[in-house]
Amino acid sequence: MYKIIRITDNNDVDKTDEDALGRIGRVIDENQSLISPGCSGFFYCVVPGFHKSLRTTMIRRVKRDEDSMIVKTENSIYYFTKIADDE
Repeated sequence: MYKIIRITDNNDVDKTDEDALGRIGRVIDENQSLISPGCSGFFYCVVPGFHKSLRTTMIRRVKRDEDSMIVKTENSIYYFTKIADDE
């Protein structure tokens, strides 16, 4: 599972609109999400719940390492930190 910790525009400037700020802190289940370059993204939200899942513009790049993930779409960059399944 991953928690959204930051959302920026493609110039790496933090987004401060209400929608973006409301997405910070959401927890997604990577296994139930669609996170693949060349596709419109779908982040399956488990916290606060499925009703807060979100669809993105086309994903251009995904970078993963041991404890984080960065997803670059046509309009935004989403920064995630990996969390334990029971958090």
